[in-house]
Amino acid sequence: MGKRKLLVDGWYYQVMGDEFGPIQTQRIIELAADGTIQRDTLVQLVESGEVHSWATADSVIPFEELTKAEPNLDEFFNAQSAANDGFFREFSGY
Repeated sequence: MGKRKLLVDGWYYQVMGDEFGPIQTQRIIELAADGTIQRDTLVQLVESGEVHSWATADSVIPFEELTKAEPNLDEFFNAQSAANDGFFREFSGY
């Protein structure tokens, strides 16, 4: 894991020791849906300059919804708004 010179808001993730990001919420969902991000992948959210702790993807991404024919991701997207970051803290233990 390299150190970031500049923290930019968005999601970061690690695959085989390499760090990727920042990406937007919609993209992290797409990567989880296509298998790039798996349940045990480490993810981190940076928002408004606040750096959240690394957590496994299954603690913050609703994988069960992704397997449904018509997933309901409203709760996830609403929780990622600037007005409410409690979702990440609730599931990551931050």
